[in-house]
Amino acid sequence: MRLLPHLAARGGADRRADLHEAGYGPGLLAWALDRGLLVAHPGWVVALPGAAPDVVVARRLRGVLCDASAARWHDLPVLTAPRSTSVAVGRGTSRRALPGAEVVRRTVPPEHRLDGPPVTTPLATVLDCARRLPFLDGLAVADAAAHRGLVTPDDVLRGAAALSGPGARRAREVARLVDPRCESVLETVLRTLLLELRLPYELQVDLDGVGRVDALVDGRLVVEADGFEHHSRRAEFREDRRRANALVRRGLPLLRLTYEDLVHRRARTLRLLREAATPAAHRSRSA
Repeated sequence: MRLLPHLAARGGADRRADLHEAGYGPGLLAWALDRGLLVAHPGWVVALPGAAPDVVVARRLRGVLCDASAARWHDLPVLTAPRSTSVAVGRGTSRRALPGAEVVRRTVPPEHRLDGPPVTTPLATVLDCARRLPFLDGLAVADAAAHRGLVTPDDVLRGAAALSGPGARRAREVARLVDPRCESVLETVLRTLLLELRLPYELQVDLDGVGRVDALVDGRLVVEADGFEHHSRRAEFREDRRRANALVRRGLPLLRLTYEDLVHRRARTLRLLREAATPAAHRSRSA
């Protein structure tokens, strides 16, 4: 049956009228609904079982997922999880928001939408998040998209340069700092701290006998950004100890920073990084 692959290519949900126009008549839809192959939703929308709720909401509103909701669809991380589903609808439309949804009065040009699912393209998503989300969230989305090859830093620079209006300046600042070497949102936050301190650093550095480290600061301090999901199994625990011991042999101190350190204790972590990156002899002269 071609109906199910067609619906999957449309993001898992679609309006009945659009399916009829594509050649899938009411009889076929009724047959698929009776057999549990499709699920009916309000607003004359049908979906595959397990379809993403955000896509269903976008179809019901006849709009396009945008901003943080589009980032979530593309599996791009943000620091602050969106509380509602953001759906862009054309300016001048009279559609009201649904529970748990935010209607964004914005016209999305066809070239800024995916061909199928009701979602903005990766580049449009990065630029929207850069201009409308808090700076760190926008940079995390941009870094992740560049790391996965969904956009290039040059794409983002050119796109941001063409923006105007509210948030355009912030978007250009995000574009200037995009770094595809960042492998997680925590590494993005760490990088902003090092930039704020004006400390020279390298990301994703391979050290002989140690392996790859998140950041090497001024050639003498290793910094690792640890998320909840890492280093919890015994094998990972042993590997972490081996790496730490190897760093000691190389004379490199190791600073491990958690999510709380990087996100919720920014001022304290800035002081910690500044002190850890300052040579001991210089600290003793300054005391």
